[in-house]
Amino acid sequence: MLIHCSTKLLSQMKEPQEQPVVQEVHPMYLWRATLLKIERRNAIILMNESNQYTVVLFGMKAKQFNSFNDTITEAIRSALVEENLSQDVIDAYFSKANNITLIHDEEDMKLERACDHAKVVLRERQLIAPSIHQFEITQTLNRLAVENDEGEYIYPNEELYADVEQLVDGSIFNPEAVIL
Repeated sequence: MLIHCSTKLLSQMKEPQEQPVVQEVHPMYLWRATLLKIERRNAIILMNESNQYTVVLFGMKAKQFNSFNDTITEAIRSALVEENLSQDVIDAYFSKANNITLIHDEEDMKLERACDHAKVVLRERQLIAPSIHQFEITQTLNRLAVENDEGEYIYPNEELYADVEQLVDGSIFNPEAVIL
């Protein structure tokens, strides 16, 4: 998995990041990440390059920055669980994702728009979850229509479902999710 990090985000990490040699990565395993300050707290916005699926982490502390790769992996895994994807799909995604590689990159317009949406949603919420993983905010953001590169409006959660359908045969959803 390759994560393009903004300069602000990389500067928060204690260990200097070396610029690794980057191989071609499928866009489903390519993420962009940036750091925002909202109400004097650190918020990380992660956005998938393939489907513009966004994950929000709010209230990051120094220990989470020190174990950044584990924090990001757990955040993405938790977001997929909250989308009620089956454990087989989640395991298949992470088995093909390999290790996390962080590289420096400048922010792009899609990530800036996701940050703007996240700021609005975070400021509107009266109650922010006690954990750094903001599931309600993540789900709200991913159910808003966003413009893709072709100028069409898409829903990131639906695009995520289409992407992960390629990973496994059969249903991508947790069977317990469809029981009424």
